Amino acid sequence: MTEGAAGSEPGMLGVLCERYWALELERHPTSATLLGVHDHDDRLEDLSEDGDAAHCLELRDLRERLDGLVPQLTLHTEQVTAALLGHQLRTAITDLELRLVELASDHMDGPHAALLMTAPQLTYPEPSHAEAALIRSSQVPRLLGQALDRFRAGLGAGRTPAAAVLARTLNTLEGYLAGPLEADPFIAAGLPTDWDGAEAWKAEATELVRDRIRPAFRIYHQVLRDELLPQARDDEHAGWCWLPDGEALYAATIERHTTLDRSPEELHELGRQLCEVDLPARFAELGPAAVGAAIDTKLRRL
Repeated sequence: MTEGAAGSEPGMLGVLCERYWALELERHPTSATLLGVHDHDDRLEDLSEDGDAAHCLELRDLRERLDGLVPQLTLHTEQVTAALLGHQLRTAITDLELRLVELASDHMDGPHAALLMTAPQLTYPEPSHAEAALIRSSQVPRLLGQALDRFRAGLGAGRTPAAAVLARTLNTLEGYLAGPLEADPFIAAGLPTDWDGAEAWKAEATELVRDRIRPAFRIYHQVLRDELLPQARDDEHAGWCWLPDGEALYAATIERHTTLDRSPEELHELGRQLCEVDLPARFAELGPAAVGAAIDTKLRRL
């Protein structure tokens, strides 16, 4: 009997996995292009509240269908796959419910950072892909405007950014806006080899950058500087623990990145125990035989 011949409906599990992946590509069209999937080259991400709500409904439907299927799964491989899919769905739904985008004005995960980092990495191997990319670039003002709406909503809920992080964002934006137009990241995409339309594409892309993209980035910078920065948290209150729902934010982040059901305090204590007690004791036990005496002293000098 081949694996999957049991009566646990592995085919339905595959259907749910495929639907989840299709939703991921639709939700993150830029990432789809990076992965070589060109079905969404004419789109940028939707950061609106309505977009989040619609996506959350899709994910909840998938989770309900998965929950109903799990008791029927008998093969270990199916159970592992279902557990992984369940984790992805659960954490994605939590992220949407917690409105994490309201806190994404930082220099690492912010939409502005994603745009600037990914734009020069995108490749469009067919002329139709490259033409679609111009439609995508025209949507940059819309995406940045949606981000500002969400940041303002965050301020209204007391979810202020950390001043130190926001300062790095402003520095990034100022560096981009001061850069030469001909070296702009949105003009640096990989185009089809030996394409006779490349020069016309670059001319149109340059016009988009000059007339629409950079002005949108200037507005974005201005709002962050004039509206968010005056309300930002100082260095003494930089952590999420100072936010109204900081505990829930930390818990969601821990589950997403570690799959552990532990509080921030428990994880901190675990790290302290390992670094200050367990590892030094282990070094002291193994060190003399491995590299000679006083290993702890030598390691601390490195």
